[in-house]
Amino acid sequence: MPKIQHIMFDFDGTLADTSEGIIRSMHYAYDKLHLQHETDAKIQSVIGPPLQEMFSILLHTEDKEYIKEAVTYFRERYAKQGVRELCLYPQVKATLRSLQEKGFKLYIVTSKPEKFVHEICEEQKIKEYFTAITGVSTETQSLSKAERMRELMETYGITKENGIMVGDRPEDAGASNYNSVICIGVTYGFGKREELKDAGCVKQLDEFSDLLYEIKSYEY
Repeated sequence: MPKIQHIMFDFDGTLADTSEGIIRSMHYAYDKLHLQHETDAKIQSVIGPPLQEMFSILLHTEDKEYIKEAVTYFRERYAKQGVRELCLYPQVKATLRSLQEKGFKLYIVTSKPEKFVHEICEEQKIKEYFTAITGVSTETQSLSKAERMRELMETYGITKENGIMVGDRPEDAGASNYNSVICIGVTYGFGKREELKDAGCVKQLDEFSDLLYEIKSYEY
């Protein structure tokens, strides 16, 4: 029986490459705000944290009303088109299926709006593999990723002994550290190997399917 029974996943940059939809929707927001566009590379470099934080970095502002306006424009396009401009990373579906067949309970903990993640998972035919999905609300103030992870853990009996997190950003490691959970980083997403290591990820995987081999090291 594996020691680890529960695996929590980030979404953007971990399960799916969502950069196309995010970048195009960012450009749309820039047009609406009559701003000079950032480069695609710059936008991609900040994908991961909540949208408000991304705009704060890109627009060099803490003005909440201005950021709120930018977020509204972004979601105007993203909800109609951007949500479908993505692809799952190689072997994601097969690996999730294998993990589920081995008895692991799988979850998504993301800074993406929860309704979008449910929609994407249904369209990509991977929703059946997840016990629960927790994301942010587009209507009300949401808890931080660390706090939402804690709520998920309390609800499903996940502990530092039986659960791990898999993500591509230092924020994922930070949420894991907050909850005393091991975090495994993935290097094919939006984060970089060194920043994942510095943030406390115990391993950095180059392919999603490597998780099947890595998880064996946590068996009794």
